[in-house]
Parts: sequence; structure tokens; C-alpha cells
Amino acid sequence: MRKNESLWYLSPTRQSVFAILFIIINVVKALVRGLWPLLVLVLFKSGNYERSHIILGLAVLGVGIVLAAIAFFWRFYFYVDGAQLHVEKGILRRSKVDIPFDRIQSVELQQPLLHRLAGVCKVKIDTAGSSGEEFSFNALSTAKAAALQEYIQRHRHQDQKVASPMRGLSNEIVRLDLGQLLRIGISQNHIRTAGLILFFGSGLLDQLEDVLGEQALEKIKGVGSSFAEDKWFLAALILGALLLLSFVGTLLRTILRYYDFVLLRRGGEYVVSGGLLNRYEHVIPDRKVQYVQWTSNPIKKMFKMVRLRFYQASINVLSAAKAITVPGCSYDQLDLIRKEHFGERVQSTLLSLKVQRSLFWRRWLLLGIIPFLLFLGVFLYNAAFVYFFLAAVWLGLSYWYQEQYQRSWEAELFDQTLWTSSGVIERTTHLVKQFKIQGVRLATSPYLRRKGLATVVLFTASGKLKIPYLRQAEASQVKDFLLHQIETHRGAWM
Repeated sequence: MRKNESLWYLSPTRQSVFAILFIIINVVKALVRGLWPLLVLVLFKSGNYERSHIILGLAVLGVGIVLAAIAFFWRFYFYVDGAQLHVEKGILRRSKVDIPFDRIQSVELQQPLLHRLAGVCKVKIDTAGSSGEEFSFNALSTAKAAALQEYIQRHRHQDQKVASPMRGLSNEIVRLDLGQLLRIGISQNHIRTAGLILFFGSGLLDQLEDVLGEQALEKIKGVGSSFAEDKWFLAALILGALLLLSFVGTLLRTILRYYDFVLLRRGGEYVVSGGLLNRYEHVIPDRKVQYVQWTSNPIKKMFKMVRLRFYQASINVLSAAKAITVPGCSYDQLDLIRKEHFGERVQSTLLSLKVQRSLFWRRWLLLGIIPFLLFLGVFLYNAAFVYFFLAAVWLGLSYWYQEQYQRSWEAELFDQTLWTSSGVIERTTHLVKQFKIQGVRLATSPYLRRKGLATVVLFTASGKLKIPYLRQAEASQVKDFLLHQIETHRGAWM
């Protein structure tokens, strides 16, 4: 009996019964996201409808959702056969998914708050090259989820000795406490968050106008009309509230997402876990990592840390879903990870690549001079000095920024790796093993050809990397060397 229980995944198995609850929740969330304008309309204009009709409609919808969830749960099976995971699902139309273990990118365990209260896990199965998870289990008991993850991790790529004796030994590299999370939250890009708030806020305002009508919207706007007489005061008030909201929102999001964050080194893989309300665990085998990226900004430098990302195979260019993020690590921890994964940086430098000055002139023309001329045209048309002031400030700032951007570009070709770095305020560095590169192309344009330049485009399973505006001879040298490395290296890229 114990033997059969330990091998439960070899026979068709259903999810935990709590999966019914989570299926219902997912369906309701999808309906609310798609139909919320209709729900707002019914809520604010409920006087136009019979209350009994509304209650009856909601009851029928609720019963239908519950019955569909039970049927889906009852008709969902999964089991392991050899080195494959099989899933059978579907109510009226049955389907079967068969996935060999060597195609599985990762097995991710998540425990949102409700899952933790129920003692279950959500399991996501990612496969190499899939735009999202191949499928997911809504709820498995914690013990079964861990056993399934361990079985798949142990048996895939046995020829690469994944299940080595070192697998059980873990070395903690990064652990983030609350103080570090606060510093990480402070150093985040709050302007980006403010932009998202403005974008979604304006969309919400448009939706409310369509649903509630112009009169109701005017009443809402009238609440702040007393401040509208002083436009500068109103602008400062809105800007201050927006920045405060974005700062607090980013800080809370950082704490919720990365609470109790830990990065472990275990054999030939990294293990990442964390989260306050939604607990997760990612396993990152070395062979799946396509390249590593780390970013820094003035605040991060003050705190002596960087944000690190492991990019894995994906058809989505630089997909965040496929990038495993370490939100903050010290320079010593970064060096440890770099040496562990790429070897000592003291490899001999074969070529230091220099980005040419034409990059500055091209970007300043497109992003500086043309906007300057537009502002100037508006000034000449309206004779308002503020537009001339904006034009002059924009021209000067864009000159400084594009100058710094061109000077910030660095790239070096080593024996086995390629390193690039660029950025003015936020500096981004990439480090990639040369044999992980799947293709190299020289991108040109009439302007580049006239200047005798080319941009080197590197294709990986996690997207593209670029080294812009190199001399054509230098770019061709890089291309030929990398193609030779790709063709002669015997290691698997994934």
C-alpha cells in the first residue's frame, strides 16, 4: 500500500477537490474583467430592471459556473508514463496533452493565500518555446505537488546527470530581509508606475463616461472644481498625488512579490522562492539559461546593489514571464553568480568594441532636433513664449542625454563569453555564453552603409541582443568569430 501511495502519479489522478473552488474563482474573475462595464451599468441603473430578474439571472449564472467547474474537475486527469507527463481534460470535447520531460522548461509551484489556507499548491508547467505555460493544475496537495516537481526534475535529461549527488546540497546565495526590500522598493522606476496609473486611470474615466453618462461624470468632476481656478496649484497637486501613489504602490508591490525571497544554488541549477500572498518557487537549470542581465541606477548604486535577471528559452522577446528576477543582490553576490555560471571574468579580452559617434548624431536628429522644430513651429504659430522655452530646454537636454548614451556603450568579446553594457540613468549589462547564441546578423540601412557602419544583431532563445553602429570590418569580424564558436562548440544550447 505504501509503495502504491508513493507512486500515485503513475495512474490517472484528479486534482485536489479544492480545484473546484479555484476554477470557479478564475471563471468569475474572467467574467468581471470582460463584463465590468455591464456590471457597473446594472449597479448604477438598477432602477430600470426588476430586482427579481437580476437575482434570478445571477443565480442561474452562478449555478451554471459551479456545475461547469465540477464537470471540468471530474473530467481532468493526469499521470506519468515513463519520461512523459500526460493530461486528459475536456467536458464535451476531450483532449490529451503528452509532454516529454526533456521539453519541460520548468515546474513552478505557487501558493496564493487561499491555496495556503487550503493546504494546496498551484502547479504551472512551462515548456521550451511556449508563449505561456503548457497547462496548469489549479490545486494539488502540497505533498503531491512537491513529489511531482521532484520526479520531473529528477528524471528529465538523465543523460546530463541532473540527478547528481550534489542535487540535494543547497548553497544560499541571496536572502532578502524587510530592510533590503524597502531599499529595493525605493530604487524602483516610479515614473514607469506613474505612467501606468495615468494610462489605466484615463481608460477608466472613458469607460465611466460611456456607462454613467455625461451628467454623472460632470458631478464627479465637480468635486474638485474649486481647485481648478489655480491651474498651477492643481497641476502640482495632481503631480504630487501621482508620485506619492506610484511610490507607495511600487513599495507595496515589491514587498508582496518578494517577501522572504531566497536564491539557492543546488547542483547544476538555481532555485528561487518568495512571495507574501502568492508563494512561488522557480527552478532554473544552468542549461536553460540563455543569458544574464543586471541593471543599476543612481539609487541602486547608493545602496550598492543591482537587479539581476536570468533569461530562459522563450518565443517572446525578452519575455518577463520567462525571465527569473532577483530584485536585489550585492556586488559580491553578483560576482559569485557570474563566476559560478560563466567562469572567471579574467578571460583574455579578444576584442573591445567601440560604438561610433554616428549613433549620437542619428539619435539626436530623431529625438532632439525634430521635436525642437515642432515646438518651435508651435511657438511661431501661437507666439507663446512657453513653447520657445520648451524647445530650447528639450534641445539642450536631448543633446546631453544622447551624448551620454553614446559614450555609455561598452562591449567586449572574451574567449567564451560576450559582454555588453549601456544606459545613462539606468545602466543595463548583458553577459552571454557564445555557444548560446543561435544566429548572428549584420543589420544595415542606407545611412549606415553610407557611413561604413553596421549593427550586430545576436539571436538567442530568449530574444535579440544588439551592438549598434560598429565599423563594418569590426562587425564582420565579430560575426565570423561568433559563427565559428557556434558551429564548433559541442555543448547543448538548452
